[in-house]
Amino acid sequence: MIDLHEQPRRGRPPRAETVIQEGRRERRRPELGDTDEASLKLAIPDWVKDKYPESEYVYRWFASSPARMLVAKRNDWDAVEGVDSVPATDKDGKPADHILHVKYRDWYDSDRAPKEARRKDLEKQMLRGAVKDRGDGEGDTLSEKFQYEEAASQNRLR
Repeated sequence: MIDLHEQPRRGRPPRAETVIQEGRRERRRPELGDTDEASLKLAIPDWVKDKYPESEYVYRWFASSPARMLVAKRNDWDAVEGVDSVPATDKDGKPADHILHVKYRDWYDSDRAPKEARRKDLEKQMLRGAVKDRGDGEGDTLSEKFQYEEAASQNRLR
C-alpha cells in the first residue's frame, strides 16, 4: 500500500555506505597542512622559507633547460642550493626537472612596476568604457570596431 504522508524523493538516490575492507592500505596522499601551499603546483620547503623570508624574497620554479636557466640568471634569479630538482613536465608535456630560484623582492617589484602601471591604466580605461591600448605595449589605439562604446553606454565594467 502507498503511504500518502511520505514525500516523494527527488534526484539521485543516496549512495550506499562503502564498507572499509580489512587490510586496506594507508593513503598515499599526505595531508597538505598549510593552506597557502595547497594551491601551489610545486611546494617550497620550510627551511627555504626560513633562510629566504617571503618579506625579502620571491620564489619561483624554473624548468631546467639551458635556455631557461640562462634567462633566469640574466633576470637576477638565483638557484637555491640544497633543494633537489623536482621532476615535472614542460609546456609541451615533455619531462623536465624544475629547479627552485629566489630573487630579492625589491628587484622583483621594480621589474614588474612598468607592467603593473600599464595594467592599472588599462583597468581605468575599462572602467570608463573606452580602451585605447591594444595591450601589446606599443600604445597604439584600437580600431573603432574593437573599442567599447562611449562611457555613457551600459557596456562598462562596474
